[in-house]
Amino acid sequence: MGHIIRKIALAALLASGSITANAGYWETESAGGFQVVHKYTPDSIAPVGDGLGLMIVLHGCTQPASSYRTANLDVVAENESMLIAVPEAVNRQGFDCWDTTGAKGRSVGDYKRLIDLVKEYTAESSEIDPNKVYIAGLNSGGVFARNAWCMAPDVFAGLGTMGATFSTGQAEAQVIRDPSEVAQQCLDLAGEAKNYFADSKAVVACGGSDGFSPYSHCKQAAEAIAWLIDSSSKSVTESVDDIATETTWVSQDGIEKTALLYINGVESAWPGGAGATGSYIDNTSLNFGEYLGEFLRPDYIVPCLVRINGFQMEESYVIKEGETVNVAGGVEVIGGCKFESLSLVLNEQRYQFDTPVVDLDMAVSEGQNELIVEADVRRDNGTWLTDSIQLSFDVEYKVEVPSWCSYFPEMYWSWLPSCAAGLK
Repeated sequence: MGHIIRKIALAALLASGSITANAGYWETESAGGFQVVHKYTPDSIAPVGDGLGLMIVLHGCTQPASSYRTANLDVVAENESMLIAVPEAVNRQGFDCWDTTGAKGRSVGDYKRLIDLVKEYTAESSEIDPNKVYIAGLNSGGVFARNAWCMAPDVFAGLGTMGATFSTGQAEAQVIRDPSEVAQQCLDLAGEAKNYFADSKAVVACGGSDGFSPYSHCKQAAEAIAWLIDSSSKSVTESVDDIATETTWVSQDGIEKTALLYINGVESAWPGGAGATGSYIDNTSLNFGEYLGEFLRPDYIVPCLVRINGFQMEESYVIKEGETVNVAGGVEVIGGCKFESLSLVLNEQRYQFDTPVVDLDMAVSEGQNELIVEADVRRDNGTWLTDSIQLSFDVEYKVEVPSWCSYFPEMYWSWLPSCAAGLK
């Protein structure tokens, strides 16, 4: 199953409202030498792997960095337990682009600031896993991110670019070039750090309606990166409905390490998925940040997926006083975790079970009832995860009156105690 297919499933899950609202927060600060960095700190602590990830996202030309605060990157941060940092370029070219044509080097300008940003956040938080530090960007930000990854693969374990290629112009892209030749400029930037490419992953993405990044540019860049990180032994292409075409390159040991994502209908914009807003943020397609979080994740990490199934309560019940309501459902646990317990909290009364499936009749109260279903699982790294759903339903007591009451008009029932109960 391809990554896009899994992202569609996740999008459906988000639309159903079964994922808890994010509890992390955005803040703006100065860090790493950048005057402005928009940072999102997740509430979740390492749901996968041994620590927080760090994804640095670089804005495009004329695009305010603040646009990414509404690009659904908080979803990425919470689901992947990842710190998100969006710095504003200090050294800029025209149209507020990142300076992609100036001097390049680990100790030069914004390249140095990006490396210092990683060092500063890593020093501040011992929870950040150095194997989960990624850099991504849109158009000029994507080119700059690629250059930073090329020169510091020991710092950035993964790369994601949107609308950015190795080609510098239309004429260059028309020339069919060997991937090793295209990738040479990246090797030149890496210098002694080039051996770290073998442990890296990368995604090259372009929009189908982006006139600046035609498919030939994107394919050439992806092939060059696949050669660079030794993942060119096998490629697989999948077309997924009307959303995108995904080509992945697999290493000799069977690991998907490079991906080319050609997203239909998207122009020169960062795909944020449904509900995303902001300048040059697309909301008609997938959440590219989510795709990156999944694809770039180290292979030693097996995520934990919890599904609460069943528990389909009616909106209202009419029952006799003292009767019960059936509650039935279960918990499915997939991936790097195992089931521990299932709890039902009915009107603040807790019932706990050590089995993943329950089917029982429960006493309820007249009026509105609240049912919370909680599933506790333990991840492979020893940490805990709780998933929950909350349901509400109304109960009305049905009162039976003696049959002989029907011989009297209801206007007289209030005078007859046995019949009066039927007037509710």
